Amino acid sequence: MATLEKIRSHSKVLFAFIAIALLSFVVGDALTNSSNIFFGSRNQIGKVEGNELSAETFQKQISVLTDVYKSSGQTQISEGDIRDAAWNEFVQSSVLKSETDKLGLSVTALELKEATLGENVHPILRQIPAFQNENRQFDRNKLLNLLARMDNEGEENLKNYWMFWEGQISNSILLEKYTALASNAMAAPKAEVAFLNTLNSKGAKLLIASKPYRELNDSLFTPSKAALDKKYAENKERYKTKGYRVVKTIVFDVVPSKADSEQIAEKVTNAADYLKIVKDDELQYYVSQESDTEFPFNGAYRTANDIEYSFRDFAFSAKKDSVSPVILDGGYYKTAKVLSDIELRSDSVKINAILVGGTSLEGARATTDSLIGVLKAGADFATVSSKHSMHPQLRQNGGDWGWIREGQFGLDTFDNAVFKTKVGDYAKIETNQGIYLIKVTDKTAPVKKVRLAVISNRIVSGGQTFAAAYEKANSFIAKNNTKEKFLNAADAENLIVRDLGPLTENQSRSYVENVRPIVRWAFNSKLNEVCKKPFDSNDKFLVCFVSEIVEEGYIPASSDNVSAQIESMARQDMKADQLMAELANVTDLVSVSSKIDTVSVNFSYPYITGYGTEPAVVSSAVKAEANAVVAPIKGENGVYAIRVLEVQDSPVNEEMGARKAQDEVRGFVNRMMLRSLIEDADMVDNRSTHY
Repeated sequence: MATLEKIRSHSKVLFAFIAIALLSFVVGDALTNSSNIFFGSRNQIGKVEGNELSAETFQKQISVLTDVYKSSGQTQISEGDIRDAAWNEFVQSSVLKSETDKLGLSVTALELKEATLGENVHPILRQIPAFQNENRQFDRNKLLNLLARMDNEGEENLKNYWMFWEGQISNSILLEKYTALASNAMAAPKAEVAFLNTLNSKGAKLLIASKPYRELNDSLFTPSKAALDKKYAENKERYKTKGYRVVKTIVFDVVPSKADSEQIAEKVTNAADYLKIVKDDELQYYVSQESDTEFPFNGAYRTANDIEYSFRDFAFSAKKDSVSPVILDGGYYKTAKVLSDIELRSDSVKINAILVGGTSLEGARATTDSLIGVLKAGADFATVSSKHSMHPQLRQNGGDWGWIREGQFGLDTFDNAVFKTKVGDYAKIETNQGIYLIKVTDKTAPVKKVRLAVISNRIVSGGQTFAAAYEKANSFIAKNNTKEKFLNAADAENLIVRDLGPLTENQSRSYVENVRPIVRWAFNSKLNEVCKKPFDSNDKFLVCFVSEIVEEGYIPASSDNVSAQIESMARQDMKADQLMAELANVTDLVSVSSKIDTVSVNFSYPYITGYGTEPAVVSSAVKAEANAVVAPIKGENGVYAIRVLEVQDSPVNEEMGARKAQDEVRGFVNRMMLRSLIEDADMVDNRSTHY
């Protein structure tokens, strides 16, 4: 557990990386073995390709992923996100295993060993912060140190952490084998390669004039129902859906009352009184207990810039042990106590360090004193560190720890030992890992610093305030239990009605907190049904009714979002028809627009600088005769007229073109293969009945 805490303190992996890893790769069999299902389908989270996932196994996967996220410094990941990640892993693992088993594909123990301990470790391993040095380079010693410790008693979480990443690597290799097999069985047709080579070899310089759609007023164009139906039919596949619900909601905020504010003020006032008499050995615990901030106690010496603005003047003008008056600062009541006299101290120091171990504390102390004697006698620090340091990183770097700021590690004993030591002198710090022998090699110029403890309490609503807000929301439901009454009352009382959704059946994230109860209610309710009681969302209560139900299939044209899109596309068609008619007999670009540009296009690339993606214009240029005006051309953003000034030919390496085409085929297979298999998989998803 201690090792995991150390990993957490040094890891800064981005959520995006883990999200990509979780979507691209899957946990190995060690984390997905199904346990017995005692209660049949009630205990079954889901089933994919015949592989069942019990609630017990799913919860174990969630626990492992939670530790992985925390170990990587990601403490704000929601439970819903972790559940989704665990489910995605199960789905991908099941589908991949089903397909590769049919083909006899597997990852051997030797392959996995080479990918994790070989000379060329897998890219996933290189990206894990726990196994990187300060330059974010892979550090084999860190990996070996973790592997050596994970079987120790009490390090079960550390073992699960490693098995997670080992599973990621194993399944990444398996996926690479599968997609390679599929992509190597496909080839770009020779005729297509030849056509693409032709396009790549040709370009043109042309004059272009345009009439943008945006210059025509939308209000002048009203599509007919037939036009809307036709446009919907043309784009129907864009609106394929697994099903969703849309909910209309009114939010009743729980706003702290004057009595709530006075109660918090009194609480902080009492804390300020106790700060005046609290004993030094109780101070840190007391401040931590009384404050509601994430890291309430900072015992380090700090400069004025490191102290919150509200207390800067107080910290550097009041005497030691002085306690400030209670202040109101941005929704918080606060008080502070000066813990020291002002001192001149360096803000940062540069150090070398050796971690000294031994079979006993006395032995480690003796070894440390001996090493100090050797160093003072002139021995090279890097040489001594490489021979005697227990810390792999320090041993590799010759003991060079670099620059550190006061308070960086949150350890008063460390700061007091290091920052009081003169440049060139040595300090000893005893820890659970061993004794750190530290040499201070440089310091920044001394600045004024002081120690300050702050107690901060946010003004929050009390029980009576919550009860009053709940009763207000509940009363609204009792009086307005139909869609019509709901909307009429909202209008009469000037309440804002907002859309919540589209909500999918397993959705766990929204702009409101704690959305799962609303989702479950919506999927078990009828159209226009009003909720029976308010939903609690942190410091809000929500009242809702189901405004739209869309089952699996296609989103209907009547849906608000779809109808708006279809109407916009149909309206653009009407604008295009009008502009096409206006330019039907154009022979001179000047009559089209006062703005005429000279642009270059490549026939294999539909983008035109200054105009955006316009494939119709580029394709028209391919077929145009030199100096002939081509108009009208219906484009994505307007209607165009062009005149080709010059056709440009460039030699093409046919072999390179064929290779590029094949690479595109392989890239497409790599991107789409697993996604396609998942879409076609035999799947049962019962998550919504459990969460």
